[in-house]
Amino acid sequence: ITEKLQPGANSIKVFAISNSVLKPDFYESSFLISKNNVELPSAMISISNIENKINHNTWMIPSILIIVIIGVITYAKIKVNRNRQE
Repeated sequence: ITEKLQPGANSIKVFAISNSVLKPDFYESSFLISKNNVELPSAMISISNIENKINHNTWMIPSILIIVIIGVITYAKIKVNRNRQE
C-alpha cells in the first residue's frame, strides 16, 4: 500500500465499526514521504522565545452585558408607560 503513496504530505484514516456502539470510531494520522532516505531537520524550541499574550478584550463582555441590561430595562419601561396610557 505504501508504494502507491506519492512523496509529500499524506494521511491515513482507519475506521472501526462495532455492533455494540452506534457510531463508528476512527483514527487519523498524517506523515511525510520522501523519495530518498532524508532525515527531517530538528527544531529547537526555547522557552525564552515564547511570549505570553494577554487578551485585553475581556472588558467587552461586561460592557455588552450592561448595554443589554439597560436596553431591556428601557424597553420594559416604554412598554409599561404605553400600557398605562391606554
